[in-house]
Amino acid sequence: MNETINTILTRRSVREYTKEQITDEQLNLILECAKNAPSGHNKQPWKFIVVQSKELIDEMSRVCYDENLRKGYEWYQGEDYYSPFYDAPTVIFILKYKRPNELAVIDCGLATENIVIAAKSLGLGSCILNDAMTLFDVKFGDTYYKKLHITDDFEPYTAISLGYPNEEPIGKKIRENIIEIIK
Repeated sequence: MNETINTILTRRSVREYTKEQITDEQLNLILECAKNAPSGHNKQPWKFIVVQSKELIDEMSRVCYDENLRKGYEWYQGEDYYSPFYDAPTVIFILKYKRPNELAVIDCGLATENIVIAAKSLGLGSCILNDAMTLFDVKFGDTYYKKLHITDDFEPYTAISLGYPNEEPIGKKIRENIIEIIK
């Protein structure tokens, strides 16, 4: 099977990582793939913030967990503490321009996909972390905008954990009857 197709078909979200940091070479290649994602009218409405500070990742994890538990999200109920960042050694925040651009959400989604596919192709695991957006709620927003050096012209879109997998995620069930071809 074609290597690219195989990477797309076998990529799964990783929620358990080793403590080993990814290499600068791997990180730079992943970011190059993100920057080369397609974007409408070549606007490239994104910015990427990489966090590799264990202390900051641990702090952000605790804040997200506590706040999401407080909000009553059902997937946090009855659970012992776990890291919403899955103890990954690297987290990439994807930001999008605030200025009006109806394609920015799609463009940032394409960059997100490039990151997770590039990570898989390099033998790394990844997980898209929408729970991380709790960091930018009104209660904490200013704090993490400052800590992550987010300027006024950008807003958080999503975050992605990266690292060496310490698990082999099980395959996902693919929904059936979702394709219709009209000839």
